[in-house]
Amino acid sequence: QPTAPHRIPTMGGATDAPPACRAGAVVDALSRPPDVQKAVEESYEELDARLAAALASARPGDLLLRPRDPTRLKPYVCWEPLQKVKPLDFASLLPVVEPQGSNRPSAPHVLDLGCGDGDFLLSLHQKAAIPWSHLTGVGQRHAQPGFQELLLQGAFLAANIEDLGSSWSCGAEEFDQSAGGERPRRTAGYDLVVSFMTWHHLVDPLGSLCMVHDMLLSPGGLLAISGVPLGRLSGPDGSCEEDLRLVAALQRWLRQHGHCVQLVVCRESLSALHRDLTCLWVQRKSRMRPDLKLRLPVHYASGDAVSKGCGHGPPACAVYAPDGAALERSSCIRNETETSDNAGAADILMDSEAGQDRVLEIVRGWEENDMPSQEEA
Repeated sequence: QPTAPHRIPTMGGATDAPPACRAGAVVDALSRPPDVQKAVEESYEELDARLAAALASARPGDLLLRPRDPTRLKPYVCWEPLQKVKPLDFASLLPVVEPQGSNRPSAPHVLDLGCGDGDFLLSLHQKAAIPWSHLTGVGQRHAQPGFQELLLQGAFLAANIEDLGSSWSCGAEEFDQSAGGERPRRTAGYDLVVSFMTWHHLVDPLGSLCMVHDMLLSPGGLLAISGVPLGRLSGPDGSCEEDLRLVAALQRWLRQHGHCVQLVVCRESLSALHRDLTCLWVQRKSRMRPDLKLRLPVHYASGDAVSKGCGHGPPACAVYAPDGAALERSSCIRNETETSDNAGAADILMDSEAGQDRVLEIVRGWEENDMPSQEEA
C-alpha cells in the first residue's frame, strides 16, 4: 500500500508548536533579528581571539607561521571521490561563468569566502590566467593565507563573512583594507562566488546565503557553497527523513518562485545519530530578473532565535522554523502519485549519484533558459 504523504506542520500560528519554533522574521538578506546579529559579531570576535592566541603561542617553524609552497595546491573538491561518480571541482565552473557586462570572453571576477591559505585563488591565477585584480579572498584577521602572493597582491580581505552585506553597502574600512593595501570595492558584484568547508562554522548560514546572493553576486553570476547546514529543519523531535523532505520542499519552492537552484546532499551527513544534513548549494542569479531577492520559506524562530552551538560548529547557532504552510501551498511536497520519473529536475541530488558532469549539465541548462530572446535583445 502507498504510504501517506508527509505533511509539514504549519509553524506560524500552530498552537501545539513549542515557543522556540514559532515563526519570527523571514530569512532574507535584511531581516536578521538583533539577538542573531549579536551572536554573529560575538562568534567572529571569539574565533579571532582564539586564532590570535594560537599565533602568539606558536614557535618558529610552526604550521601556523609556515608559508605554503605555491607549487603544491589543494583543489576545491566538494566531496571525496569515494563514489563511482567524478566529484565536482570548483574550477570546473569557470567555463559556465560569463563575466557581467561583456559580450566577449574576459576574465571573471571571483570571490572566495573563507579562502584559507588561498589554494583556489592561486590555482585560478596560475592555471586559468585570471589576473589578481579579479580575485578576492575573505578570511579571519588572524588567519592570513599561507600563500604570501595573495597578501602582496592585495587579494585578501579580513572581514566577517556574515557581515559582508553591511560592509559592502557602507564601505567599511575593514572590508576595503587588505594586507597588500587598498583595493577599490567591486560594486558591480562577482561573477563566481565560492565557499568551501566554511558555511557550517557560521552562526546564521541561511541569512548569510541570502546576503551573498542579493549583495555580492552579479546578474548571471554563479554561487557555489559547499557544506550548507540544512539539518534539524523539522525541529528537535524530527528525523533525518523529515529533514530530507524539507530540503526537497525548499528546493521545489525556490524553483517555483523563479530561482535557479540545485541542492546536492552529502549522503554521509544523513546520520540518524547527528542529523547534521549538509549540502552543496549551487545557484545562478537571474540575468533577466536581477532584482529577484532570495527570500527563503524559512523563518527565524521567535523568542529565543539563538541556541548554543555544538562542539564542531560555532558557539551559537540561529534557530530556524520552516514555513510549512507556504511550502504546502506551492505543492512542494511530493504526494503518493509522484515517482522519481515524473518528479523531474526539481528533485534534490545525492553526491553519491550526481557527479561533476551532472551538475555542469544543470548549470548550462539554466544559462540557456535565462538568455533573452532576439526580440528582447
